[in-house]
Amino acid sequence: PIIVGNEDHALGIIRDITDKERLAHEQLALERKMQHAQKLESLGILAGGIAHDFNNLLTTILGNASLAMDELSPVAPARNRLLEIEKASKRAAELSRQMLAYSGRGKFVIQLINTRNLIEEITHLLEVSLPKKINLIYHYSKDARDFDGDVTQISQVVMNLITNAAEAIGEEKG
Repeated sequence: PIIVGNEDHALGIIRDITDKERLAHEQLALERKMQHAQKLESLGILAGGIAHDFNNLLTTILGNASLAMDELSPVAPARNRLLEIEKASKRAAELSRQMLAYSGRGKFVIQLINTRNLIEEITHLLEVSLPKKINLIYHYSKDARDFDGDVTQISQVVMNLITNAAEAIGEEKG
């Protein structure tokens, strides 16, 4: 405001800048949304690149494990270890596909999932990744139905739930 005058008189100009301030706040909010979108896009590109490179490494691991299995006797003690390497590598490949799907480079594969089979497949991964004080006990419902979903996504959800539960137990046994 501009004020001109003396002790007896004053002249003032008042300007309403409400709309100008509102527009400035809206522009700032829009800029923040754009920055957030750019960060997500960058993360997607990064995840896609990592997943692609990771898949290349897994192909080498799986190929070599398969070749080693062919060279081993069917009763060789190392055979079980190689089978575990193959299982873990296949699980890692599923996670890699999940990253590719997130980045927009891959696809979700929707298929019929049997809950019991799914849990049994990830049991070993859970048992070796959880602290020894955690004891996994499974109770399968007789009424459990198959459902449609992406195996990788559902496996990740189950593993996250069990891992979170184990962390919630803290130092206690459970």
